[in-house]
Amino acid sequence: MVIFFIFIIKILTIQKEWAEAKQELNEERENVRRFTLDRDQTIKSSLRQVEDMNKELANALRAAASAESRAAVAEVWVFVYSLLYTLLKTSQVVEINFKFYAQAKLSSLQRKLGSTNDKVCFFDLFC
Repeated sequence: MVIFFIFIIKILTIQKEWAEAKQELNEERENVRRFTLDRDQTIKSSLRQVEDMNKELANALRAAASAESRAAVAEVWVFVYSLLYTLLKTSQVVEINFKFYAQAKLSSLQRKLGSTNDKVCFFDLFC
């Protein structure tokens, strides 16, 4: 009879250990399931972030290309404005030189005219 009780105690102990092991197995399965879901969500989130970064990078590259294009056009315009400024300054110098030349010619012509008038008057008096 004692052996029977020992045997029943052993069976109860084994059943208790089996129930604990089964509970622990279920807990570990639940942990695995949670970790798997968490891993899948993390992967999806990471992929979404990579896709967003790719879009941002593509937008940044387009913006940089556009800025480079605008900068190149601006350089062409700077060259044009610089050329126009140079032409304006040159034309101002030419105008000033022309004014001096015209004034000198006018003075010379006025002197000649005065001299010619004097001669005409002289001839008018003696002729």
